[in-house]
Amino acid sequence: MTDVRGGDVLVVGAGVIGSAIAFRLAQRGARVVIVDRGEPGAAATANGFAGVTAALEEPVSIWGGIFAETRALAVDAGGDWLHLDGTLEWVLPADEAAQRSGVAHMRVSGVRVQECTPQEVAREIEPELHIDPSVPTVYFMPEQGWADGALMARSLVRAAERHSARFIRAAVVAFDRDGDRVIAARLGDGTALRADVVVNAAGPWADQIASLAGGHVSVERRPGAAVVTPPIGSRLRVAAYAPDVFVRPDGGGRVFVQRERFDAQLKEDSAPGLDHPLAKGAIEEAAAFVPLLQGAHVDAVRFGVRPIPKDGDPIIGPDPRVAGLYHAVMHSGIRRAAVAARAIARELCGDDVPELRPYREERFLEVS
Repeated sequence: MTDVRGGDVLVVGAGVIGSAIAFRLAQRGARVVIVDRGEPGAAATANGFAGVTAALEEPVSIWGGIFAETRALAVDAGGDWLHLDGTLEWVLPADEAAQRSGVAHMRVSGVRVQECTPQEVAREIEPELHIDPSVPTVYFMPEQGWADGALMARSLVRAAERHSARFIRAAVVAFDRDGDRVIAARLGDGTALRADVVVNAAGPWADQIASLAGGHVSVERRPGAAVVTPPIGSRLRVAAYAPDVFVRPDGGGRVFVQRERFDAQLKEDSAPGLDHPLAKGAIEEAAAFVPLLQGAHVDAVRFGVRPIPKDGDPIIGPDPRVAGLYHAVMHSGIRRAAVAARAIARELCGDDVPELRPYREERFLEVS
């Protein structure tokens, strides 16, 4: 892979992954151009729950880095998008054993977890939550939280521009190649953007971009939705993961509610309206433990298409078919963005990154 310090890098996609990579590369002296057909963070990034958490399906070696790197990214890039005020989680009785096992694993790995009763949560942690007293244990992770994805992406693009990066709102429609190497991207108006390395961070459209360059990645496009209340004076601070429904603040006294089990009903070409069962039932279900939501209506449905790599694991690494093409595609991008961006920037700049190698899942590139 070409050492891009002082070289030209084209980042395709200004979601949270692409914008974070662009910022870290520009910070290290690369000449970066970011291209997206929409505004930064306006697609998949803006529509997810945006939790900044440890996840059992990820390598334990990156858990500590998730929080430290995300905090560092917020400090370095600026912008009031990060909210690490803690997360709360509780489950149905049938799932308690599995949850206790996961919590034990987190503790051994250094993640801080506190056990609380529902009464302690309401009294000491989050007064707006009134969890059923029959719930035996609520787990509080004080280092975790959420991020405003759209604001995060915009802040990262602005920070990259302060390091002389450029953002172009346009669609990439083709690539120029010299033998097996990609050397430039073509925009819809015919403009050619030359690059030593093209970073494919196009999320749900990553396979389309790869195909234009002669490469391939397997990424499923999965629609998802959530609802947002109007300003209702909520002072909710933490993100709460209840059985089947998640809630978090959304700024300005609004509350963000997600019911993942309803995503299977959604179709990519049909965004749900305010009368969709997802929207109608989400507020009622969340009101069972957030009393302020009783009687609240849905102000907006946030709908987007999420990129899900073939087996769920991140696709990070150079394309085996096309020299100069590097993929960075993953689900849960907000949680992974800071760690991935640091590792990718160091790798593309020729640094050794042994402590982050477990995250570099190059083996998941489909080459057959």
